[in-house]
Amino acid sequence: MDTYSVSPSGNFYIHYNLEGPDSPSQLDEDSNGIPDYVDEVGIASDFVENILVNTLNFLPIIHDDDQKYDIYIKDMGQGYYGVNYLDIDSLGNNTGSTYIFIDNEYEENEYYTTGIEAMKITVAHEYFHAIQRSYRTQFNSETLYLYEMSSTWIEDVIYPDIDDYIDSGWLFSFYNNPEQNISETDGYSIALYAHYLTSVIEGENNLESSIIKEIWQQFSIDNDAHSSINTILMNNYSTTFMNTWLDFCTRNLYNGYYDNMDNSFYYYNDQINAIPIIINNINDLTTSIEFINQSLEDDSIVIHAFEPSSDFFINIDNLNGNVLGNIVLEAEEIFGYPLIHTIPIEDLNYHYIENEIGKIYLFMGSDYDLSLNFELSVHPYEFGDINQNNFINVVDIIYIVNYIFSSIDLSEFQIVLADLNLDDIISVLDITGIINIIMEN
Repeated sequence: MDTYSVSPSGNFYIHYNLEGPDSPSQLDEDSNGIPDYVDEVGIASDFVENILVNTLNFLPIIHDDDQKYDIYIKDMGQGYYGVNYLDIDSLGNNTGSTYIFIDNEYEENEYYTTGIEAMKITVAHEYFHAIQRSYRTQFNSETLYLYEMSSTWIEDVIYPDIDDYIDSGWLFSFYNNPEQNISETDGYSIALYAHYLTSVIEGENNLESSIIKEIWQQFSIDNDAHSSINTILMNNYSTTFMNTWLDFCTRNLYNGYYDNMDNSFYYYNDQINAIPIIINNINDLTTSIEFINQSLEDDSIVIHAFEPSSDFFINIDNLNGNVLGNIVLEAEEIFGYPLIHTIPIEDLNYHYIENEIGKIYLFMGSDYDLSLNFELSVHPYEFGDINQNNFINVVDIIYIVNYIFSSIDLSEFQIVLADLNLDDIISVLDITGIINIIMEN
């Protein structure tokens, strides 16, 4: 590098060339002898450090000998935003201190976000990597996602109006394959999970959040990203990783469907412009019982999707008590939005659906590794059709009368069909309901 500039705080050295393919624009509108682009890098670096260390209270970086942080400007190549490198001592050991390379212009047609905005989020992303090294110097294949998820999240925390992580296609890697183990993700594509943790689990806005810092503090102790997340969630927030991961994935099913936050799925406003969870394998669900063999792991979910008939009861039997999950029922669109009903899987007991359902999504997970079989059934019967012959008449009344006087037993499903007024009691009021149905027909 030909020369360097010092950031306004004095904490950063910005190295750059004065000419050649790696040089930034030499435009110097304030005539201070330093290219304007280099000035902007210094300002962004100071701003990022202040937010990370003084506002969010992350550990400061590990400095090298001169106590300055080095940022090098060069032509990174198309689509390559930046990189954080560890310093190596004379013996070949990692020192924990780092330095950054960023692009010299982030030109049009090579980056989704360009120019100064691209530079700002890159400095935020890569400098947070430098801070992460203060907790855990090196990553491995199973922990890399925590580094990248956190750094992509911090881009949006520090520069919330620059939505490169949403708009540029970074999400697709996970959202097109939501059943992958979290450690197999690239991290970039699950940055919204960090937003979910801060907004839903912690209940804080980004600049008042501490949950990501707590996870990094735990990670510095045990060097297991999944375990660190789970430990913090259990000890500090009375939940588990799987509970949050299931809810997170379920609530990303309708990204981009709504243009405001007035719905039960959105937890962060960037979901308005994000792509949804993509589920390509949708099976027909008939009136027959579906026997499902399933293996669950504690760090990934399983999604089943079905297209059923209209107006039905849905039920799950023989489900292991350690299974967590949600059922999402998607009905016909009203005013351009799908009518959606979400049910916790443990509450799915002959649930009656009156609207025409387009799809059923079954999200499943567990805090433990499990192998299980369960039965998913759909029954297209109506309330009052106690003998399930697709007709409601005096015979159904006789069934209820005999049940009330203990002359016969009804199955669990028949009891559901007999409770017309949904008061959990089979009584003369339900008989009256059947009489009204017969009279209307």
